[in-house]
Amino acid sequence: GLMKNYNVLLERVRNKLDAAAVADKKYYMLTIAGSASAWILRGEENLSGLKHLDYASLMSYDLHGGWNQYVGPNAALFDDGNDAELRAGNAYSYGGIGYLNVDWAYRYYRGALQAGRINLGVPYYTRGWKDVTGGNNGLWGTTALVNSTVTCAGVKTCG
Repeated sequence: GLMKNYNVLLERVRNKLDAAAVADKKYYMLTIAGSASAWILRGEENLSGLKHLDYASLMSYDLHGGWNQYVGPNAALFDDGNDAELRAGNAYSYGGIGYLNVDWAYRYYRGALQAGRINLGVPYYTRGWKDVTGGNNGLWGTTALVNSTVTCAGVKTCG
């Protein structure tokens, strides 16, 4: 029920902002910073609520990182069909579509918003791995998992 209630919240906030706009004679925008990760989006079921937004800013970064052993771009624009994390999760078996990239996220949001109402968050940082094996010069390779809640910032294991 969490996402159903989120969609209701967006609708109610939009209605309240529109009423305030009439009273104040100025427009109030409603926006979100939304995930670009399909691991998160596929559980959100938020498309019906997005129609109430003025725009969505996609957090199109942190698509790969040291939280697991799979080496990949922080903010891939497109999928090349070789994502080691998606292969390990058997994700390519669903029509060969890779969904840890900006293109996939844009198309997801495009199902509910006009193109001009979708912004991309661009990272100005990178992520790194050490002791990478496999892949193409390391890309799509793997690194050993570390078992340390200290190194992994409270999580049991990380890359």
